[in-house]
Amino acid sequence: MLFTQLVLRRWLPLLLVASASPALALAPGDAVAAYQQLLSHRFGASAPLAAGGVTIRRDAATWTLASGTVRLQQPLADGAVTGATFSGGGTFSFAVPDPVERQQLARFTGGPSELAALPFDQLVLRAPGGVERLLGVAPQPPWSGDSLADDRHGDWLELRADDVDARVIAGLLTPGDDYLRVDVHTRDLGWLTFELEPWRQEEVVLDHLERGFVERWVSLDRAEERGADGRPSPGRRDAVRVERVDVRADLRAAGSAPRLGESAIHPRLGRFTATLTMRALLDGPLALRLTLEPAAKVLAVHDAGGAALAYLRHPPAANRRSPLGDRLEDDDLLVVLAAPMRAGAAVQLAVDYELQVISYVGGRSWYPDEADSYLEDRHTGSLDLWVPKKVEVRGMGKLVSSEESGEGRHVRYAVDKPAMMLTFAYAEHALEEEVLLAGVPPVRVFGADPGSTGRNKLHNVGADVANSAFFFSQLFASPLDGDTLTVTSIVGNHGQAFDGFLHLAEGTFAEEHPGASELFHAHEVAHQWWGHQVAWASYRDQWLSEGFAEYSAMMFVERAVDGGPKYLQEILEADLQALTGSLRGAMGKFARPGLLPLNDSQRAKLGPIAVGWRASTADAPGGYFAQAYDRGAWVLHMLRVLLREKSGNDDTFVRLLRTFVAEHRGKAASSEDFVATLGRVAPADWRWFFDQWVYGTAIPTYQWRYEVSQRDGKPLLVLEVRQSGVPAGFRMPLPVDFGGDRHGQVVVLVDEPEERFEIPLPAQPRRVELAPGHAVLARLDKL
Repeated sequence: MLFTQLVLRRWLPLLLVASASPALALAPGDAVAAYQQLLSHRFGASAPLAAGGVTIRRDAATWTLASGTVRLQQPLADGAVTGATFSGGGTFSFAVPDPVERQQLARFTGGPSELAALPFDQLVLRAPGGVERLLGVAPQPPWSGDSLADDRHGDWLELRADDVDARVIAGLLTPGDDYLRVDVHTRDLGWLTFELEPWRQEEVVLDHLERGFVERWVSLDRAEERGADGRPSPGRRDAVRVERVDVRADLRAAGSAPRLGESAIHPRLGRFTATLTMRALLDGPLALRLTLEPAAKVLAVHDAGGAALAYLRHPPAANRRSPLGDRLEDDDLLVVLAAPMRAGAAVQLAVDYELQVISYVGGRSWYPDEADSYLEDRHTGSLDLWVPKKVEVRGMGKLVSSEESGEGRHVRYAVDKPAMMLTFAYAEHALEEEVLLAGVPPVRVFGADPGSTGRNKLHNVGADVANSAFFFSQLFASPLDGDTLTVTSIVGNHGQAFDGFLHLAEGTFAEEHPGASELFHAHEVAHQWWGHQVAWASYRDQWLSEGFAEYSAMMFVERAVDGGPKYLQEILEADLQALTGSLRGAMGKFARPGLLPLNDSQRAKLGPIAVGWRASTADAPGGYFAQAYDRGAWVLHMLRVLLREKSGNDDTFVRLLRTFVAEHRGKAASSEDFVATLGRVAPADWRWFFDQWVYGTAIPTYQWRYEVSQRDGKPLLVLEVRQSGVPAGFRMPLPVDFGGDRHGQVVVLVDEPEERFEIPLPAQPRRVELAPGHAVLARLDKL
């Protein structure tokens, strides 16, 4: 079967109703020429649709082309037709079986949770062949440019970093690849992009471009893989699995950028060779889809024997719409293999490239990686690094050798434990300070000399790292892996945690902000548990890394830093103000950079924690950080409060964290795994809590007032609470604190818009407080 099902009106010729054959295979030697032809975007003469129109169905999407004209893309040498443009009248429908995704779509559309017969007037379609059979139109010359195709391809490439032409070539070189991309221009919602990518974890997506920001409105598993409730399954289909990455980097050449950062470090022009060892999971593919940092200039690709391999990568273009587009290549790198892959066999290739480096390499994008992966493939590797003699370098893993000669400094590291990603950092005028604390590995802090009392500043950062590592080892009852924990100062304003290796912004070494500095350092340390010991199953579950690391750091500040309980309240207040749109949340030392206050309509579009990075919108590009970090930490705090109400202390909450680590150490966990662990540690129905706070986005407002009267000679607290800003059925236990001769607390369940409670008290209260100590993520207004 072709990758789409053709459904035509019954009065059309029977020939067009028949199922089409699979896409034609492309000979590897023809791939480069075919790619160059596709880049020209040449299309044939306009042809009218057949009477009655055409309907195309693909999974949850249906396009009905009622009337208009079609232009087919010029066939490749083997006859494959891979594209078409349409102008005329049609409708687009998109059924959404997943309840979480229906809510997500409704946030963006402002109402409809499904799209039904949405009118469109233009369509652009790309697939690995067979397009003429889909539309019932034969390709016909003359071939010429098409402004509609140019516009959409420019959008895909320049604003989304999607080289669809290379993706089509990959499909022609991969048996059974049913890739499909369709853009429609709608009257009410502008351009909508449907894509079926068979190698993505969730194959079916609907995107919308808003002011240069790609909003992913819907993401689904294909129909045969999703659950009965429409929710995605945990599995994925991969062509290969990355098992090892060996990197040789020569950083002896100076870069072209000026000295940067507080340390005025000189960028280096790195000459890299990254050798990837992979395991094929499928039979037959002749292409390997990789990604690589757009600033990296690829020089060559070769196989294990050193033979050159053809590769496709869209070059820089002067007219690209991206601000740096004329200096960046696309991040897609398609390698054409000399022979088909065989399932179970090793696949090895090396990529030579140049990349300018400024003190460090971060993430996994600086070396080639499998496309559509999300750090799933833990791999071993090595770092073989050359630097000038005036430069010192530190890498992940175990130091194998360090030599100095007239040619510079040559350092080798071996990463024998499978890791999510590799890294290294370098510095001029470098210092290194070692901090020793029983119970944790030695902490070695490395970076450029931060000036006066430089060693003291490095030591103070190292002390925070060691103290928090010890705290977490005890809190989670799980030792820190590795022989050392390396901390490096980087030219940047962020932190990132690798396995046994931390990047910290250079500014944190120069200035100390009590509470905030410890929080920043401890957050990255906590990732040794939340992220490395316990990974996340998919992008939807990444709050298990970021939110858990953030709240773990908050607990460290609370318990181990002078004035910690006060700082915890300040952090919770800052996060509350940020999440509810107050300017006060953007002004304090605990404010998260990049999060701006949003108005009600902008906040209404923010996705829940459970959609991961897709929580971000054009109005709130930092929405993911607000939800995964701030709201995610608040979820754990509220859960801690609820468990404390049941047991009177934090023992149950601590047991929950320890059990979750123990059950999932070395594994990738999901939100549902955490719900299951909670149900075993604290038996109860917790579904309502996660439906509201992880899968929902509401933040309630509680307006309240009270009076104290007498009943049978004893004080009676009459409490009235109004709940708003939440959907019907929202419920939340709220602690009520009262103080007097005897201090006490009760919990009331608010699950209606208005509630009235009569609470007998043991003594006349001096004060009454609803949800004290930031017990609930909510706006509290006393009437």
